[in-house]
Amino acid sequence: MNKQLKVLAAASLENSLTLESLLNREGINRMATIVPEPDNVDRAASLPVDAVVLLSPSLTEEECAFIEALYMTRERLALVLICERPEGELMARAMNCGISRVLTLSMTPEAITAGIEEAVLKVRNRQESASVREFDSRLISIFSTKGGSGKTTIAVNLAVAMARLGKRVVLVDLDLQFGDVGVFLNVSRSDTISELAGEPQLSASVINSYLYHHSSGVDVLLAPLSPEMAELVKTEHVDRILTVLRAEYDAVICDLAPSLDDTALLAVDRSDVTYFVTNPEVSVLKNTHTCLNVLKTLHLSDAIRLVLNKEGDAFVSRRDVRTALEQEPVFGFPCDAKTSACAINRGIPVVLSYPKTKLARAFADFAAYDAGLTHPKEKRSFFRKK
Repeated sequence: MNKQLKVLAAASLENSLTLESLLNREGINRMATIVPEPDNVDRAASLPVDAVVLLSPSLTEEECAFIEALYMTRERLALVLICERPEGELMARAMNCGISRVLTLSMTPEAITAGIEEAVLKVRNRQESASVREFDSRLISIFSTKGGSGKTTIAVNLAVAMARLGKRVVLVDLDLQFGDVGVFLNVSRSDTISELAGEPQLSASVINSYLYHHSSGVDVLLAPLSPEMAELVKTEHVDRILTVLRAEYDAVICDLAPSLDDTALLAVDRSDVTYFVTNPEVSVLKNTHTCLNVLKTLHLSDAIRLVLNKEGDAFVSRRDVRTALEQEPVFGFPCDAKTSACAINRGIPVVLSYPKTKLARAFADFAAYDAGLTHPKEKRSFFRKK
């Protein structure tokens, strides 16, 4: 590396002078020395450094908590441990809290410097590779203000239809209290996001082990089995999971809860597009209008696109919808309650169980529209012309 590495030294008071001496080398700019304890995480996370180098003989609980917190909040940060002997138990703790490189005090100063450089390069290369893969990937959220709007039906069938277009798709059920993506796909039992949130390291391999690989080609991360387990899933878990999945898939589709909770707001903020599902009913349109105003106030409305579901199920026309919501839906789905109900009861998405129906064709067209293969004006035939 030609550029000096900016390094934060982390050590107990009795070890700080030793670590500072080790880092007093050409090519390393020690920005500060800090005691590795949870109270100092915010300070450490705010420093513009390339690496945190921890000197510790045993990796205490406080030191592990400190490192793990940095791992969760600073993705482009290399975490390096210097110890006396890299024994098995210590190595396991190091890996679990996110340390990417372990060096020893017996190494020469030059080797320690080289080890820190290699750790920084590895993190940078991984992030650059992820950025390249993210370029064509899409994070898509499906949202509605009301249960029963058809939100999950659209999310599940969009995911399957996109998989049939040759896309690598993962469907994430972020209705953490009452998500039922598993019911729609006839998944009787699988690990869920609440168990995943308990993992000390949310790497791609760990997250993949919690995904259900559906026969349609869609990978699925299920919601918790019971409402109280939703509390185990924090927004920082969701943020990390979505970031990792986006680097692995062409499309990450999130089925959100019908409320503006912290998880929904995070997903909307991170999404390339959020399809806001509304129905041709006065009460639903009223709630949709109110919610759109809230999202606009929060500066989260730029990537919101309206889709109209159950068109033809009421005497509310497309013109009425446009007038009430002050914007045009980009897509519409015909009302076919019988087909939808049969597909849900069978646990087989409409595009697979009833592929010849108008509703199935609409889902296929919607996937093509999202992929940029068609223009939304070409699909307005699903709306009643009034």
